[in-house]
Amino acid sequence: MPTEKSIQRNLYYHKNRERELKNRKERRNTFEGYKKIKLNEWINKTNLKSNNFDLLFDRYYYTDNCDICNLQIFNHKNNCEKKCLDHHHDSGYMRYICCNKCNVRLGKVDRCKDKLHLELYRYFNRK
Repeated sequence: MPTEKSIQRNLYYHKNRERELKNRKERRNTFEGYKKIKLNEWINKTNLKSNNFDLLFDRYYYTDNCDICNLQIFNHKNNCEKKCLDHHHDSGYMRYICCNKCNVRLGKVDRCKDKLHLELYRYFNRK
């Protein structure tokens, strides 16, 4: 059974829906709003581990080059290539801030690392 407080909150939201949606959109476009969204995504969806998420976000936000291919492709307003925070899936710790292409390649290597090690062993130990 809904409480009186929840009923009042729902009435307020429906009366002021347009203003509330506009305020949410404006908050998302601020540095603090973007930071809150990203940290929430990293912690809840990717199970990322870090000692200091504020420093991690600052590094992510202000990085303009991919750590792997070193191409300058990141722009906060115009996402030419999606910026990714690459992390090790087993340990959960951050590895690189990279473009989406490099992140996909690293993911493939992680998934196929046993096969890759076997192929490298065969390549270097052939007679």
